[in-house]
Amino acid sequence: MPPKNHSYKAVVIDSLVDDIVSGEIPAGAKLSENRLARRYGTSRMPVREALIELNRRGMVRVVPQVGTFVIEITPERAVSQFEVREALEVEAARLSSLRRDDEALATMQDLLDRMQAAVVEGALRRHVALDEEFHAAIFDSTGNAALKDHYTLLMSTLHREYLAMVVSTLQGRMRRSLSEHIAVFEGIHSGDPRAADDAMRIHVTSGKHEIEKVLADRQANATD
Repeated sequence: MPPKNHSYKAVVIDSLVDDIVSGEIPAGAKLSENRLARRYGTSRMPVREALIELNRRGMVRVVPQVGTFVIEITPERAVSQFEVREALEVEAARLSSLRRDDEALATMQDLLDRMQAAVVEGALRRHVALDEEFHAAIFDSTGNAALKDHYTLLMSTLHREYLAMVVSTLQGRMRRSLSEHIAVFEGIHSGDPRAADDAMRIHVTSGKHEIEKVLADRQANATD
């Protein structure tokens, strides 16, 4: 039975995400509703609903008349996406520091406090969700609608949740990420565009290098 107030669909989503992120279900694997239903001890309907949701999130891809597959992201593709992300994120941090907004700063501080609690508790999913909210808050604070639109478009193709969860499984990554976020916030809060720029560049570059290594290791293991 799923936990109280927690649907079978939600349980399957959580379990499937865990198995994909950990590599237990490898990149490129074809997903069978029947096999997944047996794996998670449920009927096919919650599995079908979970696959629809994960397709929306960009963690699986549906090939009409063929099947549903776990996404495959090469290290090279991840790096190229992070390079585009770096350009947008650094500019957002710089503008945010120049247009300091008290309400936005309070929101960022609250998100950092909650992120710190998630790190202490080892709550990976919560940390990733708060991470995403923190970056979105920075873009909101820039007052630049065009920049925010570009970021939203990038996020729709970046597989951000998958990549963030994969890299966050690395030993100590959540704590490193928290420290990097704090540095970004301090640059914005102090109204120092250079500090905000540098801190965000370090944060995105760090994530890029770590996800590149994880994906490369998995790719190598898959061919052994």
